[in-house]
Amino acid sequence: MTPNLHPPVALVSLKEENVAKLASLLSSEDDTLDAVVGRCIEATLSNRPQVKVSRAVNLERPSETALTEAETSKTRSTIITHSKAIEVFGERISASSMGKMFRDVVDLIHDLDPQVIQRLSLVKARVRRYVASCPEDIHGGRMNLPTLQTESGWWVSGNIGAEDLKRALRALCEAGGLTYGDDIRYIP
Repeated sequence: MTPNLHPPVALVSLKEENVAKLASLLSSEDDTLDAVVGRCIEATLSNRPQVKVSRAVNLERPSETALTEAETSKTRSTIITHSKAIEVFGERISASSMGKMFRDVVDLIHDLDPQVIQRLSLVKARVRRYVASCPEDIHGGRMNLPTLQTESGWWVSGNIGAEDLKRALRALCEAGGLTYGDDIRYIP
């Protein structure tokens, strides 16, 4: 019997457009998509702060049109004026409510690893879910309570306080293998 000399392989589902984008990054005929993905992961991990800094401009949900320089400055100054915040990998995220802050963190983490949010959607805090794919699942069917939709399509509660937010951030850290208080923390 011949020993298996190949590393373990996992089959993943990718959109055709993403495969085409990855294929465009092939550097030679001998290059593989696996090697391209490896290089992308390495580049992402080594440049993590830049990913978060570029995301900061969109935290207050500007319109879908491109921001002018004046609007970008206004958005940044609005973000800085809120006293409560969440820090994600050293990047400060603020919004006008706890629900909006959590919504923005969900989008940021989704941009980095969508599977973390998928795992978080399976977790409940008492009755409510931290994130859900439809608004009625957030508050256990209570549609009279406010919900917020993230840019990535998930739903979160718009009706949370500081303790709820901290519980949600801890659950998010657990789902993503992150450390609450270090990778992600709430700043009162």
